[in-house]
Amino acid sequence: MSSQAARLGFTLAEVLITLGIIGVVAALTIPTLIYNHQKQVSETAVKKFYTNINQAVLLAETNLGIERATWDTSGTSLYDNYLKNYLKVMSVKYDNSSSRPGVMLYFADGSLVYVVSCDLLFCTNEKSYNKYKSDAVQTGNCMLFGMYPNGGFSQDCINENYYRKGVVPYLNGSASYCSYVENHDFAAMCERQLYAKVLEQNGWRYPKNCHVRF
Repeated sequence: MSSQAARLGFTLAEVLITLGIIGVVAALTIPTLIYNHQKQVSETAVKKFYTNINQAVLLAETNLGIERATWDTSGTSLYDNYLKNYLKVMSVKYDNSSSRPGVMLYFADGSLVYVVSCDLLFCTNEKSYNKYKSDAVQTGNCMLFGMYPNGGFSQDCINENYYRKGVVPYLNGSASYCSYVENHDFAAMCERQLYAKVLEQNGWRYPKNCHVRF
């Protein structure tokens, strides 16, 4: 009986080999699982922000009777004069420490947006916002948006991105960016951290060829 029991057991070497295999598999798969989860969180958060803030723009325009292209968006006016009564925020923090006063809006899900004139920096959490302040690089957790509904840009695709619209993914005036956007070159756009525009153009999902920086 004892001989049969011994044959049914595992040797120490076999256990160590099994644990080693499990460790290797975990080391290969866990980073991918974490990365895919980060992408899903980013997709959901950015879409929610985009939807909520543009609903606020539409409500403000309708209720105030002021066409968005004529809004005064200097300093913190975009929030103070138009969006304040139509956005659900947990808390508000004004920043008058620079030549461009801004206002930070904190949402219930932990995300936040820093509004300075027509520019909006959305971050999924405050930790990511602090990282952006030090690195000044867009990531899947911090993306730039803008509201320039009266247009006025030299590049046609830049005007199309903003003209008569609400809060939309930020684009600068580079002609090469226009080419990427018009051709839906997601790989090039992702390389240049135009993540919000990629999501907007691709149904709020990152394409497989989009390597997102977190």
